Amino acid sequence: MKTKALVAVVALVTMSLAGCATTAGPASKAPIPVGALSDLTGAVTFPDAAAAAGAVFDEVNANGGINGHKIEYTVEDAAGDATTAAAGARKLNQAGVVANIGSTSIPDCLVNGSYYAQQKLDTIGIALPEACYHLANYAPINTGSLLGAGLSGIYAIQQLGSKSVCLIGPNLQGASESYKGSSDYMKSVVGTGFSYIGLQDLTASPVSYIVNAKQSGCETLVYAGPEQLTGAMQQAVRAQNWNVNFIGSSPAYSTALLASLGAAGEGMYAASEFAPFTANTPAVDAFVTLMKAHKVPVTNLAESGYIAAKIFVDVLKSIKGDITRESVSAALAKTTAYDNPLLAQPFVFGPGAGHQPNKSIQLVQIKGAAWVPVGDWLTAK
Repeated sequence: MKTKALVAVVALVTMSLAGCATTAGPASKAPIPVGALSDLTGAVTFPDAAAAAGAVFDEVNANGGINGHKIEYTVEDAAGDATTAAAGARKLNQAGVVANIGSTSIPDCLVNGSYYAQQKLDTIGIALPEACYHLANYAPINTGSLLGAGLSGIYAIQQLGSKSVCLIGPNLQGASESYKGSSDYMKSVVGTGFSYIGLQDLTASPVSYIVNAKQSGCETLVYAGPEQLTGAMQQAVRAQNWNVNFIGSSPAYSTALLASLGAAGEGMYAASEFAPFTANTPAVDAFVTLMKAHKVPVTNLAESGYIAAKIFVDVLKSIKGDITRESVSAALAKTTAYDNPLLAQPFVFGPGAGHQPNKSIQLVQIKGAAWVPVGDWLTAK
């Protein structure tokens, strides 16, 4: 990934060589500054989407950039902290980024939503709190906790025959709105909602929460938390000798979690928000190949950053004239039906006070030490 420091060094070396040459060549075109704000450190981290977006941009740069302009990608660490997230957003704005692509941060939308609107800075990111779906300048690429968990609960009732479904999720700022929305949506479709169990401490053992859910008589357990905690949850389920359907959220769908769980993962589900990366299609193969080439973990979150970057590159290519924050924003406003084979429906940015372009999940399940797609897309009406 090209960093600002590297670009500066290259520029100095180029100027020095040009001064010594007898015939000066054409000046290199100015880079296109693009940003992202992600939780790279802290109790819970989300590095994969930005890493995947960076891999896409590196590939574009290796092939000449956008009309000769290289993409200069800067990722700021929000660290899961409101103050740090606010500072990171201001650094990106001061750097003159034309958009944020692949951002994945819990406090970002909650803290920076109004600031992005003031600065007219658009984002194609991964929404963690529900607030991201209600911002004019932020179009999430992912389905999110509200619809993702709700659709998982509906699947449990309709396809697995469960009568009682529990939802365990981190009790973070903005999360309760998503969980209540999930339960309300589920109830509107199947007549019953979730029993909710909030995680108060993301670093504590999950055993007490699993015992609580078991005593509540849950027949399916939907876990709306990050990948780092999913394995511990599933291990705790096995330790209780509890024969329960376990459905993890999108971050659980990863090759690393599959390997770490081993036999304990057998039968576990996860909600993929994009075309399953274990499917054998040209679009999936291209994604997996690029991730492996750049040593980016193959996860659903990486897939989100990859898709966001692919969309953004095509948006840049559509711009006639200078690529600025204003021209990028205008081009995104015209993006109202972008087809991508990794999405269940066309991506929409467009105008509007909020955006929910992705309304689907597809369940995958660990069978025989491999993730296997189960059924077809589940889409919210």
